[in-house]
Amino acid sequence: MTCVAATIAFLVLVAGGASTGLASAAGSISEGRSLNASIIGPSMVKPNVTCLYQADVTGGTPPYEYTWSAPGGGSSSSTFDYSNVGSGASYNITLFVTDAADVQASDQLHVTTSSSAPVCPS
Repeated sequence: MTCVAATIAFLVLVAGGASTGLASAAGSISEGRSLNASIIGPSMVKPNVTCLYQADVTGGTPPYEYTWSAPGGGSSSSTFDYSNVGSGASYNITLFVTDAADVQASDQLHVTTSSSAPVCPS
């Protein structure tokens, strides 16, 4: 959550349209900017291929730090090229994101390999 200091000036009018002068007030506004992270990429892939997964991050305070985790691999960028295993296997790919305010979000995608899966992006 970000707090923003603000000064607000306003004109006070009385009945008949006469101005009583300028007044001001100061305070803080609380701004909720939750951090959300999701994985963009296929959940069913052909065996023994490399697929591209992307982080979709909204909210929070940039810049973001990325950590990907999967069996036998990981990455620290906004994209993740992952080489999967043989047919019939299943595994999880996990994304962790931390923003400049040290707020964290994560997402996990369950992936299954199948020879009938469409060709995935790489």
